[in-house]
Amino acid sequence: MHTLPMGRIKKNRGRRDERQGPLQWTPVQQSCECVIEWGWDPQHTPPQAFIEWCLAMIDAPCVWHGADTGLDIPLDQETVSLTVPQGRLRARRAKGDRCELGVELTRQATDMREKTRLDDVAGLLMDIPAKYQRIMKSRGFDPVQTWVEMRLADIFLNLGRATLTDEMLERLPENLPEPGAPW
Repeated sequence: MHTLPMGRIKKNRGRRDERQGPLQWTPVQQSCECVIEWGWDPQHTPPQAFIEWCLAMIDAPCVWHGADTGLDIPLDQETVSLTVPQGRLRARRAKGDRCELGVELTRQATDMREKTRLDDVAGLLMDIPAKYQRIMKSRGFDPVQTWVEMRLADIFLNLGRATLTDEMLERLPENLPEPGAPW
């Protein structure tokens, strides 16, 4: 009889879906003017759901100033854990430079949201680099929609850092294929 070698036996570390990876923190200025850092785990909360949460929090008071959470949160509690449809999130008050960052991220997001709400395509097109517009059109994508999605991801997931740089655009070929043509 042939036996297979046994590997080491893992200790039970709890349910896999209950473990939480390192949190990403994004500061957002809320309607009560508090800047709250929202912590989320990218392994358990889809990025698009977190972006939508952050957009909604701009118009909502924080959990310490009347947010409709159903929780009675003492003012001296530093971190709050919430389970919401978007996933498990944490909230804490931003401090120092993170407050300034939260105000700036909220300003950028509000500007982007207002342009899309007003259907200000001309205003959005002015923000989009011409080469990016040509690339998106040549690939069959709506440049305005992809730009809005990319900018909101840059704002809330990358803390305002642009993922598409001028240097990256400069490296792209000038002679782009026509829409629908293969690359």
